Order: sequence, then structure tokens, then C-alpha cells
Amino acid sequence: MKQDIRPAPERILVFGASGHVGGPAAAAIAAADNAPALRIATSSAEKAAELKAGFPSAEVVQASYTDLPSLVAAFDGVDAAFLITPDFRIDERQAMINVCAAAHAAGTQPHLVKLVGVTIGINTVNELRTPLRDAPGPSLQYQQARAVLNASGLPVTFLNCFANFMDDFLTVWLPPVLSRRVLAAPYDRSSLFVDPRDVGEAAAQLLLRPHNRDHDGYMRHITGNERIRFSEVADLMTEVLGVEITYEDDPERYKSEVGGLITAQYGPAVLDWFLAFSENEQKEETLFIVTDELRHLLGREPRTLREFFEERKQLFLGDVSPLAQNA
Repeated sequence: MKQDIRPAPERILVFGASGHVGGPAAAAIAAADNAPALRIATSSAEKAAELKAGFPSAEVVQASYTDLPSLVAAFDGVDAAFLITPDFRIDERQAMINVCAAAHAAGTQPHLVKLVGVTIGINTVNELRTPLRDAPGPSLQYQQARAVLNASGLPVTFLNCFANFMDDFLTVWLPPVLSRRVLAAPYDRSSLFVDPRDVGEAAAQLLLRPHNRDHDGYMRHITGNERIRFSEVADLMTEVLGVEITYEDDPERYKSEVGGLITAQYGPAVLDWFLAFSENEQKEETLFIVTDELRHLLGREPRTLREFFEERKQLFLGDVSPLAQNA
């Protein structure tokens, strides 16, 4: 049987290029040999100017997942697109319905690469444990988005980041490290960590290559380099930083200390979801496997958690601000 191979794209659309995953994805596409035309979509007029300055060779357009006409215009003439969505802030199912309508309207059958974060082996909403199945968080919405995209008839690849972003140490886990030299992460579980810059670069590699339509709907599972418990992460931080970082497994103190930060960023219901997700990770930790997928996509070894802490050592010691270090 003759295979349906889509050639390398001539124009790629990237959402989320102002973020810590979409930015590296757009940068890798722009830097590629024989780089295709790059179109960057943002829903923010303020960010549009910043993105144009950061990616002077790219076309920057305003488009929102919730505004179908803007999506239709953004997908016009596009051969491939990177889809990344903000957790807790949109209805992913409706967003992907709009994306599919816009992609079909383009008439180019663009290859869609969608970033998700689901447990390997959990493939439908009904397979989720009750707390995550009933709450409108990423675990539920990623499965709903997958169902829409798989039913669309479009070329689709899922880049499944089955790992915590290392950058989370700069947000939800940072305050107790700075104030008390404590890594507060309830439910000491064996987990995985990946640098979002590597995730963005991996997405770019998927977008830049020809796509075999026999592989539509494939899940490309990317993970960290190693399984490691949060208590072991505290030991690693101690070794790298040269100061003792202790581990604390106390959900109630975590809620009181970091709850305000999470609520301010995502909303009041998210703190309980975050703790339920963490507890669920503990229950499902036997499913946390290390794959070689990220290394194969990058063509090099992914960044390690040790390298991440070494690169940001002065931040964790309190010598610079998170914004300055993450710039």
C-alpha cells in the first residue's frame, strides 16, 4: 500500500510563542536550515509587538482559540501548526473544535502538533481516576482535546509531555525554598522532570519534518532522563546549591504557604485540583517510565535536572529574582 507522506511544510503556525515552550519552538523553527515561513499567533496586542521584535523574520498575527474568524485567518496558507493551550483558562474541547474548523477551511490539511500531558496508558476520559475525571483541569481537558482532534480527519501528532516542567521549581515550589530552605511538595512520589526548552525544540522537529499520515494520532511520549522522588530532588538541590534543602510532605502547610500564589495565577479551585493531581501521581507512579523519545527528537541528550539547578543556582540561593533568572 502506498504511504501518504506529507512533505516538509512551507509555512508553520505557532501558538504560545511568548511562553517557555512555544518560544523555544518558534526559535528552533526560525533557526532551522532552509527554514519555512514562520507565522506566530497571539491573542494579545501587547505581546504582538514583543514577538515581532523577538522574531523579526516572522509574521505575527492576532488570533484566539475562542474566536473562530481569527483562527481561520491565522490558518490561511499554513501547512503545519503547533498547538499549546493555557491550563485552566479555556475550554480545550471547544478550542480544538475551532482549530479543526479553521484548519479545514484553510484547505491545506495542515499537520497539527498538539502538546498534551497525560499519563502513559490513560487514553480516554473514563480511564481517569474520579478526582481528575470530575474536575475541569488539564487531565480531563487534554483527553477531550485528543478526542476532537482524532475525529477531525486532519494530520495530527500528539507531543505528550509525561513529566513535570523543571520551570515549576521557579513558581509553585520556589517560595519555601527561599524562605525556609525546604522543598515542599506533598505526596513524595517518583516523578519525571523535563526542561520546557527541550519540549519546544522537540515540537519544532516534529513540525519541520515530513509527516507520514499512517502515523496520525500517534502519541510521542517525552519524559525526563530519570525517575526521581521529590525527597531525592531535595538531596540533589542540597548537593548543587551547597546548602541543606530538606523535604517536607505536608499538604496543609503547602496550601497555606503556596496556595495564594496558585490561586492568584489560576483561580480558587485550582489548589485543590493540584493537590489531587499530586496524590494521583503517587498512586500511578508505577506508570512513570523513562523513554528515549525526547533524545531521538532532539538528536542529543536532554537537559538534566542537575543542569537546571546548576544553571539557576543563584536564584535558589536568593541572589537574583525569578524574573531576572528566567529572562
